[in-house]
Amino acid sequence: MYIKYEKKPCPASAQYTFSEPIIRKPKQAGAPSSEWQLKLALTEIPASLSTKKICEREKLGNDLAHLLMDEETSDLVLVVEGFHFYVHKLILGARSSYFRAMFRSGMKESADKEITLTDVSLASFKRILVYIYTAEITFASDDLESIKALVGLANQYELTSLLSELSNHMT
Repeated sequence: MYIKYEKKPCPASAQYTFSEPIIRKPKQAGAPSSEWQLKLALTEIPASLSTKKICEREKLGNDLAHLLMDEETSDLVLVVEGFHFYVHKLILGARSSYFRAMFRSGMKESADKEITLTDVSLASFKRILVYIYTAEITFASDDLESIKALVGLANQYELTSLLSELSNHMT
């Protein structure tokens, strides 16, 4: 599966730098000794300093898009209508609070390597998954049934930005 990521300009935003990272073992009682914590603080760079911004949004988007369906690097398989999607918990959890909660909850699904999703159409789920990996989605603007299905999935998987955009499109 090849997904093309469209180039978008980098937004004009504040410049940030990382302060010195602190890496330490947690001091919590009962915490596994193999766990480490990394804390980073962001400090805004004053506008008076001369700075240069490097923005590789297009490359990042393409890199993430190429991870979709990469069996070698995936840590989870989602099965929809018998089709296997090789995905990454990190990406799903970063983009969807539904998946984030699932993976952090200690529920059975958080440890599973394969999860079968029911009550979802293959066509709509493919579009949602591409959106999760690329922040882009394509749909026929006059196909209200397709849009309703996407709204339902955006709501179910708590993709708030997509839900807002699709809802605006329907009104």
